[in-house]
Amino acid sequence: MSRRFLPRSSSAENVDIIVRSLPWKTIIGIVICFVGFLPFLACSLFIANSGLLSLSQIFSTITGTHADLPPPHTSFQFPAVSPQVGVIPYTIQDGDSCNEILANQMNMGQSTKIFNDAQKNSIQALNRVLGQNCQNLTVGAVIPLQPQSPLVAVGGIVRKISEPSFVKPTPTPLIHLPQTIRQQAEANRYVDCSGGCNLQIQITNNDTVSLFVATDMHVQVGSWVWALAMMQPQKMPGLDNYPYLESHSTVEKMVLRACDFTLEGQQDNDMIPCRKLSPNTIDDDGGIWLYGVTGSQALGHWQWNTHLPPNTQVLMWLSSKGGDLQYEDDNPIYRYDPKQHAYIKLKKTS
Repeated sequence: MSRRFLPRSSSAENVDIIVRSLPWKTIIGIVICFVGFLPFLACSLFIANSGLLSLSQIFSTITGTHADLPPPHTSFQFPAVSPQVGVIPYTIQDGDSCNEILANQMNMGQSTKIFNDAQKNSIQALNRVLGQNCQNLTVGAVIPLQPQSPLVAVGGIVRKISEPSFVKPTPTPLIHLPQTIRQQAEANRYVDCSGGCNLQIQITNNDTVSLFVATDMHVQVGSWVWALAMMQPQKMPGLDNYPYLESHSTVEKMVLRACDFTLEGQQDNDMIPCRKLSPNTIDDDGGIWLYGVTGSQALGHWQWNTHLPPNTQVLMWLSSKGGDLQYEDDNPIYRYDPKQHAYIKLKKTS
């Protein structure tokens, strides 16, 4: 018996056979469903794409990555000198007392709150600072007057960011801790300093200072900052409000505490003000002493017109006006004399 071979159908013929076998209503329904599905498909793709973008943003926030970070600043016109800690020489006059000297020469009208007979060690501490016995002053003797609880004005570039020395994290395997301040800084990211950071700030070509700052502003290595900062007084047993610095102190060798902070020209208005830091005598004295250097990148940032040439090391009195610190034309101002190792009062010109 001879075999019969049927010719194979092409793909087009198969499709045609299937289409012819379907009722025309079914075909119309398929077309309508397909056309109606197109908007849904487009909407789904848009939502999926937006979701991926949101996830990317969330991941960026969690990990601290910022692809659009501006490059840090690399240029800064530094002052030629840094603020200089020093004393004001005063010659004891007939009839002077220690409290009168502090009130008249240092604007310390409430000195008896700190130095009084009820605290014998406080009088002894004051005697050591002045090099005199307050019960028997020597007329004609020159004594060194230190500013009480002074501030210092600094401006410069952030070179390093680290955890404060008193912060000791204790991670456990069950808790995922966010990146440390050091890790964020090493990754060249904005650092979370809301809980406090130590900033190493270059203030001259050769000098850096350590500044403690607690701020919600985004600090980054390379940022320009300006600050008024409280200097560390010497710790005296039994005298928590002792106002004087340790002898031979320098701004480069202590941790300063910011109480007025500006980052890239934007001031942090939520920072704890200087008058709220302890110890200080701002409210009692109606102001505070400030060490600084004149010039646009230093004291000039606060627009206090001292009428002095740039790079002059000064000690000036700031008046407290409603909690704000201001320099007024009739406030005393002193210029540091390196030959005398002391501050000399400047005569005001009209």
